[in-house]
Amino acid sequence: MLVGMVAGTLWILLSQVVLAAAFTGIGITVRRGFGLPVQAVRDLFTGFWVGWAAVMALLLAWSFVWPVTGIPLLLVLAAGGAGLAGAAGRLRELPAREPWCRSPWFVLPLLLAALWVANLCRAPVLNPDTGLYHWQGVLWAKAYPTVPGLANLFGPLGFNNAGFLYDAMLDAGPWEGRAYHLANGLLVQVLLWQGFGGLVRAARTGGRERVQALFESLFLVPAAVMATSDWLSSFVTMPGVTAATLAAAAQAHRLLLGAEEDPREQAYTLIAAAALLCLAVTMKVSASVFAATCLAVCAWYWLRQRAAASGLRRRTLVWTLATVLLLGGSWAARGALLSGYPLFPSRLVSLPVEWRTPPEHADAEFAFAAHSSRASTENAPVVRGEAGLAAWLPEWWRVSATDNPYELLIPIAVGSVTLAAGLVLRSGPVPPTWWLLPPIGIALTVWFLTAPEPRYIWDVAWSAVALGMASLALLLKRPAYGAVDRAVLWGAAILAASVLVVKPLAAPHPKDLGLSPARRLLSELFLLPSPEAALADERHPVEVRTYVTRSGLSLNVVDHRCWDTPIPCTPNPAPNLRLRVPGRLARGFVVDGPWQMENWPAHRPEFGRAWFGAHHAPLPPNP
Repeated sequence: MLVGMVAGTLWILLSQVVLAAAFTGIGITVRRGFGLPVQAVRDLFTGFWVGWAAVMALLLAWSFVWPVTGIPLLLVLAAGGAGLAGAAGRLRELPAREPWCRSPWFVLPLLLAALWVANLCRAPVLNPDTGLYHWQGVLWAKAYPTVPGLANLFGPLGFNNAGFLYDAMLDAGPWEGRAYHLANGLLVQVLLWQGFGGLVRAARTGGRERVQALFESLFLVPAAVMATSDWLSSFVTMPGVTAATLAAAAQAHRLLLGAEEDPREQAYTLIAAAALLCLAVTMKVSASVFAATCLAVCAWYWLRQRAAASGLRRRTLVWTLATVLLLGGSWAARGALLSGYPLFPSRLVSLPVEWRTPPEHADAEFAFAAHSSRASTENAPVVRGEAGLAAWLPEWWRVSATDNPYELLIPIAVGSVTLAAGLVLRSGPVPPTWWLLPPIGIALTVWFLTAPEPRYIWDVAWSAVALGMASLALLLKRPAYGAVDRAVLWGAAILAASVLVVKPLAAPHPKDLGLSPARRLLSELFLLPSPEAALADERHPVEVRTYVTRSGLSLNVVDHRCWDTPIPCTPNPAPNLRLRVPGRLARGFVVDGPWQMENWPAHRPEFGRAWFGAHHAPLPPNP
């Protein structure tokens, strides 16, 4: 049992280190393309995130022509290795240039944390949304290029989560069928490593670099929260959008802080921020408001500095625009293929294509997402539009807002206090880094008015906390090792450590609710030796029946969640669904006539009846 636990943990960690190195190598290659060598350890973290964005751009383009198999993974490993080899000389010089990275205060905690996360990655898939549609999204990505009209088979498959392409790429070779042990854990690992690096850098450096390090040290908290959740071993999209948003916010903060004096570094920081903000949107459309407003602020601030020569300014703007078009444009095109709406389930943009999802289907999916976020799916007056804010706010506060305090309550409270303290006690003008506040405020406002699920905004909320903590050291003009700096450092460390106690007790996984506090802590924080294999692969029994549409198309139908049931699987079959080309799943799905999905939504059919009765013709009766 112990041997299996150790073997599984080390195998996961080794795989994640290899992938992290490959992504970093690609990012270093991109950096060298701008004439910038690796000069500091922070460039390696930026390199990883930029490399990940480059890989996602490759996967989005690849998915239009071919299924995502192991071939892209081989290309990524080869390109990453070449990038590292090309920068080998500069990489060997880093420990001498930055001795803090050799400190046991950095190396030992980082190693222990990496082993801890890798051990938790051994867990089986327990997240319900992975069973609902994430796993199916990965199976479709592995089997076919982007399939037109896939949302007609099952609505959530049209949400266009590009993270499924990343998951599918890793689901190859020795990780075939088990990539959920690897994918999200890699992102959490790097956030954790960057957070530890921020803490140590803040204690060993000074000036603006110390302020930037304090900002990044707050990555420890969301990383620890994700490590102790069922997001870690799953295909959940939230770790991807969280990591991309936090990494983008760090680049935006560095740009506004003026931490870079070289105009080329400033330009590269803007381009990196643009790539990561677009990447966040491709992971989940809920990131779009913060991404758009933050990019606008960064571009405006960079342009008004006039630090770069006209040639560099022109090249930077061209590359920034090209980055946005490459990632954002290919993602929107993929969304148009999946549903006929680039922003599905929003009908803000609609294309006159054969496979376009019926408008009432798009409206219903949007409404269900909004009401699920407000905890009002079972509140018939709210669903029918007969009651407003006062009718759903108390239940939302009881069920959603307070469920996990680290998703909303703690970041909002700590962010507000630190920002207010910095404003009141400042000894100079408000710094340019506070230009991050308008994007944060706008994102929070739109989030509350549309889909106030705490996990949709917690990355932005923790960016506000990081901004507030860093601003305390910046605004109060204290010495590098003064009381304020020590308080901020200890505050970041204590916040991260508190997750290991408060999160398991206040927001445990449902499987641990009946355990005593001590056993709950043990169960949530460690995956102990067991008679199971090195990697826990719990299977979810699913009762599958065959459903034949009027066109003769056979579907695998389940009552609720498909999990890894062979495609095409759906809990919501439609009698008027057909293939665009008979016998060719890859050519896509079409609905003849109005929307007729049965058993929609699979686990809240009463919502469908109430919503449709008020907004459209009644749903057909369930079989």
